[in-house]
Amino acid sequence: MDRLVQLLDTPTFTFLRLQLLQPRQHASLLRALYALLQLLPQSNAFRLLSMRLQVGLGQSGIVLCHHM
Repeated sequence: MDRLVQLLDTPTFTFLRLQLLQPRQHASLLRALYALLQLLPQSNAFRLLSMRLQVGLGQSGIVLCHHM
């Protein structure tokens, strides 16, 4: 899973990182990445993904609601 997070930071996934800046339109992506974050141990990959998600949500000011 660490490798997946590292791949998300490559140029190939630039479009995906840009989608994180529009959380209202890509809420499912954010939920999936938060689920991945919950599975990761406290590592560099965890910190990288956590930082990416905080930046995206911090700019939008929205809160994700989980419906279970």
